[in-house]
Amino acid sequence: MSNMPSVSIIVPVYNTKQFLPRCIESIVGQSLKDIEAIFVNDGSTDGSDLVLSSYASKDPRIRVITKQNQGVSAARNDGIRAARGEYLFFADSDDWLEQDGLEKMLDAAKRHRSDVLSADFYMDDGAFATKRQLFPSEFSTTNAAVLSAMQNAILYSQPSAFSSPAFTHVNSFGGAAWHHLIKRSLVEEYGLSFNSYLDGMLEDGFFMLSVFERAHAVAYIQSPTYHYRVSPTSSTHRYLPDFERLFDRVIEQAFSFKDAYCKGDDFEQAIYMRQVSFVNKACEVCFLHPDNPSSRKDRYLDFKRFVQSEGYRRALENVDSKLFIRKQTRVQVRLLKQKLYWLFWTIKQRRIR
Repeated sequence: MSNMPSVSIIVPVYNTKQFLPRCIESIVGQSLKDIEAIFVNDGSTDGSDLVLSSYASKDPRIRVITKQNQGVSAARNDGIRAARGEYLFFADSDDWLEQDGLEKMLDAAKRHRSDVLSADFYMDDGAFATKRQLFPSEFSTTNAAVLSAMQNAILYSQPSAFSSPAFTHVNSFGGAAWHHLIKRSLVEEYGLSFNSYLDGMLEDGFFMLSVFERAHAVAYIQSPTYHYRVSPTSSTHRYLPDFERLFDRVIEQAFSFKDAYCKGDDFEQAIYMRQVSFVNKACEVCFLHPDNPSSRKDRYLDFKRFVQSEGYRRALENVDSKLFIRKQTRVQVRLLKQKLYWLFWTIKQRRIR
């Protein structure tokens, strides 16, 4: 292996012993051999460290960093500092890659001279793998309007009518870091890093917003290269009684980013869309979650207080409903805009059940 591998794969590891072998084997078995795999053991207590040591003893391309638990953002930042590759690729330790995934991404990145190369991925529950197509067609561009539209799509992270010279709408371009190949020199030159302040909520997204803010050339290929493992125990399904603190941090950081980089009205719309999506998410992780101990009446009153609070009231007043592609979402937004909270609540109850 040369002093500078083509790709550094950075994998934070925390108590994923059950899934770790598949992740590691998908990396060391890549058709692209010129890689280094940096596993950051973030204070695991389940024996993940022994799994890492075993694989590292068999493959010199594997490097293991062991540290006290500080969270996924700090672990990724440690991986960035240790990386030597021309490009960076981030993976989660319970996911896995297609065998030729990195080769396809690197070939496209080199061909298009991209700072960032994005690719499709699979949502995989172990029984079925559903392909997620990011945009209607492939593209390669240096057009600033395209990069701005991609930032809007990162912030909202659901299907939307955000458009640009490269695409008419967005299918599924979220904020996750694991479906991008990123030039390491870009990250180093601007000192880009993951923000632990966000406490597990959109940490990837804000890192990718900064990456696209600094990138000059980007490209997208419609080749699914990554399997994201869908788990019923993930944070998207857990009861989060302190969700407001987490949501507020995201919105605070979004407006700070808007001000720092003089983003326009479209970016502000993306913030409002994210806030509106948080109303749905609040129902799922708190108000209508089965672990919520409050009475039905108190749950509804808490929901109503939340949606009528200043920030969410402002978002609902200003958000452009036409930017939502899904009919179901447009209907929900219309109900909230018209203050038909009980009807929204009733429909949401039925869907969550």
